[in-house]
Amino acid sequence: MYKHSKNRTALSLAVVSWLCFSCQLPSLAAPEEAPEYNLETVIVTGKSINDNNETQKKVSINVKDKIDAGQIASVTDLLRDVAGFTVKTDPQAGTQVTMRGVSNDRFLVAINGNILENQGGLMRGRGLEWDMIPINNVKKIEIIRGASSAVYGGTWGGVVNIVTMQEPGEFKTDIKTSYGSNNTKKYSLTNQGTTENGKFSWTINANKRESDGFYRNNWNDSKDFNLNLAYKLPEDKKLTFAWTHMNRKEGSITGNYLGSTNGYDPDYPTIPDAPSFGKPPSAWIDGSYRFWRGNNYSLNYNTDSSKLNLFKNDQFRDEWVRTKLQPTLAKSWESNLDTQGINWQRTVKYDKHKLTYGIQYHDMDYDLVSSQSDLQTSLSSVFLQDNWQCRDNLVIGLGARYDRHNLDMTVSDPTLKQKPRNDTTSQLSPKLSVTYNVNAKEAFFSSISSVFRPPTASDYYRWSGNYFDWAPGSNPRLGAAALGFKNQTEWQQAMGVLEPEHGMSYELGWKKRFNDRLNWQITGYLNDIDDYINTYNPPGSKGYPPTYNIKNAKIKGLEVSADYALSNTITLVSAFTNQIGSKSGDNMDPGGTTLSNIPRNTLNVGIRYNNKQGFSAALDTRYTSERHASGTVLGGYTTTDLAFALQKKDSAITLAINNIFDKKYEETSGYEMPGTTYSIAWQKSL
Repeated sequence: MYKHSKNRTALSLAVVSWLCFSCQLPSLAAPEEAPEYNLETVIVTGKSINDNNETQKKVSINVKDKIDAGQIASVTDLLRDVAGFTVKTDPQAGTQVTMRGVSNDRFLVAINGNILENQGGLMRGRGLEWDMIPINNVKKIEIIRGASSAVYGGTWGGVVNIVTMQEPGEFKTDIKTSYGSNNTKKYSLTNQGTTENGKFSWTINANKRESDGFYRNNWNDSKDFNLNLAYKLPEDKKLTFAWTHMNRKEGSITGNYLGSTNGYDPDYPTIPDAPSFGKPPSAWIDGSYRFWRGNNYSLNYNTDSSKLNLFKNDQFRDEWVRTKLQPTLAKSWESNLDTQGINWQRTVKYDKHKLTYGIQYHDMDYDLVSSQSDLQTSLSSVFLQDNWQCRDNLVIGLGARYDRHNLDMTVSDPTLKQKPRNDTTSQLSPKLSVTYNVNAKEAFFSSISSVFRPPTASDYYRWSGNYFDWAPGSNPRLGAAALGFKNQTEWQQAMGVLEPEHGMSYELGWKKRFNDRLNWQITGYLNDIDDYINTYNPPGSKGYPPTYNIKNAKIKGLEVSADYALSNTITLVSAFTNQIGSKSGDNMDPGGTTLSNIPRNTLNVGIRYNNKQGFSAALDTRYTSERHASGTVLGGYTTTDLAFALQKKDSAITLAINNIFDKKYEETSGYEMPGTTYSIAWQKSL
């Protein structure tokens, strides 16, 4: 460990020495300012390529540029074509997203700049509820890959910021309805406007979606309401408020095969029985469902040099099940999640330095009502980032942040497997980034970042239960028997006490606009993670699988994206990712060296057509290579989607056909994804 740390320090000092030397050289002529340009089907949001490292990596998906015929059901559907992202759907556990090979509890997700606390996955793996973010209210998605900025902490993959706020112009009302496969129906109503003096503006949006679902008892019924308000104050100050409310009911998938407790319906795919409930355990049957109710509030005050954000997020969830032995609905799970926080930051310019500093604080109360446990976490952070324009074409980013994390886990029932726990951890994380602008159309960027990520609340909960439990037939006993451990002491020695992740993140990238038609970006990265938090699934696993640290994990990858304009109406887009995950020091898998759930290669290729007269079309082909998941190898697959849009004056008709070649594949073991599906929509501005 000492040698490893020493090598990192030597590398960092060498880079800093080179930078200091280079800044003493005569300055080159300043490059001309470059306009924004399309890249990898997204838009560079910086005003100029001659800016800091973070701007070089910051891209934005404009939702208005997507053809939505009702087939876009979640924010995650918008991330499928972006290099570095992998999206997979688990019909029982929801949508899961990886960014640069790490799960969504290792990168940051925010709404309007306010980070959503990820409590981690319980009850079939669900952590961050992507489905709780209404897609109809999303204006764009900003993405910053990597961990180079001190403004953002606890991230190995980067930041995904979902923007719902906007400043509408004219007063108008839009209505939209769509119908698609599995009797999926969506309705949307939006009203926006601005007062005559231009100071006050609003957007109000209401949506309803219902569907029978692809699998048996997989129906869903969701409703959401969104309110965005903006008020312009004197001296370019602005006050904004956003509120999103959502109710969602979703049927729990039930077994469907000859001999199933639930019976067999040939109209649905054949799958095994769903989880069991009660004593004695009995398989769930039709009518079982889960329910969410959530609110997200944010109040934001912005000036030309500072911003203050107050936010609150709450989510209530319960699950109701029916079994053959207990045909009346019974509650099997209830939890309440309540998060609030404050973000403040200020930016000042001094000579060639652009300093950004601030504080961040948020706390979370995760009340597991059904498990008589309550987990409270808080994170306090301070940060300083200096983007130093040491030469006209060279920007050095120097930053540091200090994080202090506290966990307080209380358990009401002393007979439970989980035990009370209180932890406080902290770390100082330095950052270094470099951006070198060859000219107005070409730039290189790199970064070295220290990362600190505490376990999620669910990580602690699962660790605690599996560390102290030694009942016959329990996960620890099953795991110990499979691994040859003789007693609980050996099992606990192998699991260890759960610690935060820490380590280094490295990145090197090149961006170039070759001409008016071709744009290109290539980025290589390495995440070197100590005390990597892993999950072990013992043979015959029952309940929550153990969570524990492994000594080290490395995830390295290469991202390539490009777009090429064949003509004024036709554009080709592509995104390729190659990534490898390896591990060492895994006491539960001593001989294993491969991290699960990371596909080696993904490739997205698309054609965009727009005749500039109201007709547009998109053809997208996506390839995902084979993936190791929980002891199973999922085969690679290729799918192709087609979409059309026709707009005339104040109305539009859109059509989408997904998986047009009816490819059979699995994103989660045991659950075949739907074949060809369609959706058609009509939209009208009043």
